[in-house]
Amino acid sequence: MPQTKLLLTLLTSLTLSAELALPPLAAAQTTQQTTAFTITGTVVERDGSPLYGVIVRAGNAKTMTNAGGHFTLTLATRPEGGRQALTLSAVGKKTQQVTFVEGHPLRVVLEDAVGEIKEVVVRARPNINALDLRARSGVVAQVDMKLLAQKPMIDLSLALQGAVPGLTVVNRGELGMKPEIRIRGNNSFTKGDAANEPLYVLDGKIISPQAFMTLNPLDIREIKVLKDAVATALYGVKAANGVLEISSRRGVSGPMSISLSTQAGVTLRGRQTTTMMDTDEKLELERRMQVTTAPGYLFSPDFISSATLSDLRQSYQSTLGIAPTWTREEYLAYGSRQLDSLRQIHTNWWHDLIRPNSYQSHNLSLRGGSQDVTYYVSGNFSRQGGQLEGNDTKRFTLTNSLDWQSRLGFVSLGLTGGYAKTNSPNSSDFSPQQLVYELNPYETKSSQQLFSYPGRKYSDLTGQFRRWTKEVRFGASLSANLRPFEGLQLDAVLGLDYVLNESEQITPATAYSEVTRRRPIERGMISVGKNTDFNYSANLRATYQRLFAEKHDFSISANTDYYYSEGRLLSVTGHGIGLQEYLAGVNKGLTSADLRPDFSGSNATSAQLGFGLATGYTYDKKLDLFAAYKADASSLLPRDKRWNTAWALGGGLHLEELLPFLRGGSLLTGLGLKASWGLTASLGGITSASAVPIFSYQQSSFYADQYRLVRLSTLYNDRLKPEQLKSVDLGLSVQLAHAHTLDVNLYRRDTEDALIMTDIPASNGFLSMLDNVGSLRNEGVELSASSRLLSGEDWRLSLRAALAYNRSKVLDLYGKTAIYSGDNVYPDYEVGRSYDYVYGLDALGVNPLSGELMFRDRQGAEQSFGKTIVRDDLVGIGYRTPPYTGTFGLTFGYKALELDAQFYYVFGGFKAYSMTYVRGVSDVNKNAIAGQVSRTWFALGDEDRLYPNPRAGTQTFNNLSHYPNTRMISRSDYLRLSMLSLRYRLSSSLLHHMGDVVKYATIALQGSNLFTLTPYKGGSPESGTYDLGVQPVLTLHLNLNF
Repeated sequence: MPQTKLLLTLLTSLTLSAELALPPLAAAQTTQQTTAFTITGTVVERDGSPLYGVIVRAGNAKTMTNAGGHFTLTLATRPEGGRQALTLSAVGKKTQQVTFVEGHPLRVVLEDAVGEIKEVVVRARPNINALDLRARSGVVAQVDMKLLAQKPMIDLSLALQGAVPGLTVVNRGELGMKPEIRIRGNNSFTKGDAANEPLYVLDGKIISPQAFMTLNPLDIREIKVLKDAVATALYGVKAANGVLEISSRRGVSGPMSISLSTQAGVTLRGRQTTTMMDTDEKLELERRMQVTTAPGYLFSPDFISSATLSDLRQSYQSTLGIAPTWTREEYLAYGSRQLDSLRQIHTNWWHDLIRPNSYQSHNLSLRGGSQDVTYYVSGNFSRQGGQLEGNDTKRFTLTNSLDWQSRLGFVSLGLTGGYAKTNSPNSSDFSPQQLVYELNPYETKSSQQLFSYPGRKYSDLTGQFRRWTKEVRFGASLSANLRPFEGLQLDAVLGLDYVLNESEQITPATAYSEVTRRRPIERGMISVGKNTDFNYSANLRATYQRLFAEKHDFSISANTDYYYSEGRLLSVTGHGIGLQEYLAGVNKGLTSADLRPDFSGSNATSAQLGFGLATGYTYDKKLDLFAAYKADASSLLPRDKRWNTAWALGGGLHLEELLPFLRGGSLLTGLGLKASWGLTASLGGITSASAVPIFSYQQSSFYADQYRLVRLSTLYNDRLKPEQLKSVDLGLSVQLAHAHTLDVNLYRRDTEDALIMTDIPASNGFLSMLDNVGSLRNEGVELSASSRLLSGEDWRLSLRAALAYNRSKVLDLYGKTAIYSGDNVYPDYEVGRSYDYVYGLDALGVNPLSGELMFRDRQGAEQSFGKTIVRDDLVGIGYRTPPYTGTFGLTFGYKALELDAQFYYVFGGFKAYSMTYVRGVSDVNKNAIAGQVSRTWFALGDEDRLYPNPRAGTQTFNNLSHYPNTRMISRSDYLRLSMLSLRYRLSSSLLHHMGDVVKYATIALQGSNLFTLTPYKGGSPESGTYDLGVQPVLTLHLNLNF
């Protein structure tokens, strides 16, 4: 797409701007002489889109084109005849010599520098699978790196939300937690990342999702999203779920250029996920619930007037710890004073516990080199504070690349490293975030007694747990791109990716849970984990390309690759550490099952060997054909099922070149069609123990007191087959007047032999087994459009938008109509239904006479929520995963000022309201959702109520919590301002007056996820839970080039 070329040039040419400062004397003459000679012009791509960052030289004077491709260069004296020779150069473009004639502004078209040996940049290509013939008929989308770099976010994964149609990123809550990333939805019945996450490739080497998450966006030249079978075929079965292909920035020949980027700002609380009760409503709810452990009823005249004095004393004794021998009038007076006192307190726990924090990111990079050797070195430090006290993330990254050019080609070395640490106050069963929804509005941090947590103070609820995780990452790649003779290209890449993840969780001996539940010698818990992921990948490719008769471009490519992965896990948990909060402090004398030291570990390895062949043909830049076949063998499968294949066929037509009446036109400047068809086997979700027997040691069982017993890790399935993904893709691209583009893709992907863990009889010794159970379909449409409305020298305006629709459907369940897990009465999957369809009860509302919540079954009969729910009671409600996602945005510029804005939207999904904070008689001592009083049935005649009689029975509330219903579900649509950037480029004259130390400078106000609008009231519209959602970040950014 034209805009992606512009942005790539922008990113790579910024570091060249160190050459742009005029010599001091020339600059002075330029500003002082009124008879200066001014040169103006515009530089564009072949398709007419403007080129940013092109270096324009006239002798010793230099300048650079702006975002509209325009440049102005002022010389101190008028050249003879009013003619001046100019040199124009840009990264990845052919250097061009032109002559400017006075009074005739230039328009220069720069061509791609394909194959040029004397280009400014040594164009090494570590991503050796990134072949041109692949992109001609496959769906390869590029991330706009300019917009991505303007998002102040510490996690690269989250920053990708909305970057490309069909790429979905879902936040999972806490800062530092890995998000869910999918390309065109889920492909397997097996849910989770292992079966559905894309492949990550950095400079030709395979990396882990954790390593990708910590990459520095400023070190990335481009990210390609490979979606269809043609685009992913060269990677084989590893790429069944798509590929994120990342290319690092490389060095340039010339003097060393130094770039400094620094930004600092604040993180905001974000959207309040729900509104909780204020004091008056909460006290009223307690009174209506008639529970004596809550002050709204305990101190009310209702209770004091109706209870006996003995009951009053007993209630006050059990709740307040006092047993007064008062008269009823004294109880009434005391209760009135207490209620009046409580009504003066209006604590907003959201504002008290959810806090703004700080954000900072600093990046320093150096690049340069000679004609033969170039280098790039970059270091980054970033920190983002979380919304809860004790939650933050720090990251350091280091990147180094070295490229060497010889007569035969290029050799490249890349090194990456990183360190990250995340602190969290959240345990597996409790988070301080819960206090936002549980502490009452009439309670404070200084309250000596909490009704929400009887017997505790606020200090007993905080500092009860802490966890940290550390991640150390190292990666290396060595690649060669050789051209031994004309037409033959030999490429090879070796890559290593190593991630060490360590974690520590501590419950201090002083924690309330330890003090009240444990003996002194048992207090304090520590759990330490160590996890290593090692990935080794090697790829050797030979490509031969030949042009016949100036029209027939033929290429053939063969490769062999090898991939090895190893994961090791070790964890230790112990108790009784006391004040010695380290592993050596564990009390090894504790022998009870819940307190004795626990050790666990695992070691899993897998390997893949593959051979591939690909061929492409282009006729006169009008017709493109592509075919690829790859066979991969995996160690995860038995010998007879080890080899699996991926193949793809694709073609493309350039109708603007093919049809004579379109050729050379000024209106319809581009019209292309693409189609692809392919099949890929998928090993996602298959582990080393799924298809072959894997044994593990028993922890406490021995034979004859000396031999350790072993057992199967899981029940393996020797009939297991890899999933088979068949895909068809059609694409259309249109360009008008070199300024307006539209891309449309339609796709269908069917997964056969889809895998899921199925229930089996317990007599097998196991409860489940991985099995091939059916087939499902993923299909959709992706649209993206851009329009450059203004591209003048001063005024610039461009618009962009994208929309993706994805629908999944279960096609077959191999003899069954539905699959149920355990005792569930709603199906996990049902033939003809969506992959994640929501089932629930057709609620009719609350009966105003009885207070019972009623629903309509499939036969149309009215039933009570208090009954035992059976399958025929449930109806389909809607899609849990929103089928529609998209973006829209604009770029507006005036002279040196530029504004970028990007919105992300989601619609079409449904999520049930959580009943967690709708209170009943058993937990009314904790705060509740605002409005519950007016929406709950309390007495005969209460009409139009949402919640039933609080004393309706346990079965009613269990069903209400367990099954969604049509009155307690909502659309989970939302609109988010995902990125906002206002940038100003300092003028060269100002930098000259500052001593020409800084050659290029911008200052910007940048923000990410600044607000989210949604009709969903049940928490986060992304997760359907009461997590905190993404943090808004607002920063001041300074970028300097020296």
